[in-house]
Amino acid sequence: MQTGDPTRRFSDRVADYLRWRPSYPAEILDFLAAQSGLTREWTIADIGSGTGLLSRLFLDHGNRVIGVEPNREMREAAEELFADSDLFTSVAGSAEETTLPAGSRAGLSLVRSPAGTTGARAHPPDQRLGGLDLE
Repeated sequence: MQTGDPTRRFSDRVADYLRWRPSYPAEILDFLAAQSGLTREWTIADIGSGTGLLSRLFLDHGNRVIGVEPNREMREAAEELFADSDLFTSVAGSAEETTLPAGSRAGLSLVRSPAGTTGARAHPPDQRLGGLDLE
């Protein structure tokens, strides 16, 4: 199912995505700790979380993760994967409209995820990363 809507691009490929998409290296956690002070106490808003590849890294680190994903099929795959985790919360949203309360604070991630945005109102990546107020 091809569609012009980038948030639906992987709807018919979730199983392949789960099986073949490489995970992120655990060294990312050391880098983030050194560069931004990442600790287990941080809540991570994984914007464009897809099936949860990056979320898994933070969950394994002990972080609470809010997975924000506009694609229903991808989001449901992550919800199934992390069904037993009380550290994972899944919400339907995009980079432009996370649905997170105004004034929320979290470490943000947006990694190789153009499908998580509509593109029309996206901010440059450097404005989305770090401990920012989400509005």
